[in-house]
Amino acid sequence: MVDASGRWYIDGIDLWIAFGMIIEKGSSDLLALPPKKGSITHDWMDSNGLDVDLARVFFSEREIPLQLGILASSEEDYWEKRSAFFSQITQPGLHRLEIKAHGERSYYFYYKETNNYSQVTKLKGLPEDRQIGHKFTVVIVEPEPSIDASTEFIIDEDGRFLVT
Repeated sequence: MVDASGRWYIDGIDLWIAFGMIIEKGSSDLLALPPKKGSITHDWMDSNGLDVDLARVFFSEREIPLQLGILASSEEDYWEKRSAFFSQITQPGLHRLEIKAHGERSYYFYYKETNNYSQVTKLKGLPEDRQIGHKFTVVIVEPEPSIDASTEFIIDEDGRFLVT
């Protein structure tokens, strides 16, 4: 079986090691830019078009559904891991999701809901230490999405990026 440790962390806790959990789908949605908030506009009666303030860009919060899977050695082990996971992500305050495949970028979120459960089942063909599987979707909310604005990109006459 593939070792999935070191790929996803919540609040510094390795999802695979602590909860036998993987993120199957949804993490790529975090790479997309969040929706842009509307700009301040004014429609002057004595000029054509619309005056739009584009001096600064702000983003709206966004919901991200993450499809998760838990692998456990028994039903008891599964319920213990599930309880520990939900206990962690439902604690007060924001939580940090770190995804190594995203260049170790962190996303700050709070828990919203869980849905799309599939039954706990015995998995065939897996070693004895990982026999129970369960899938569900956890919806998280990133209340203050941001982009890395610490780097400015300048393009020279040849179309090459200069990083400052």
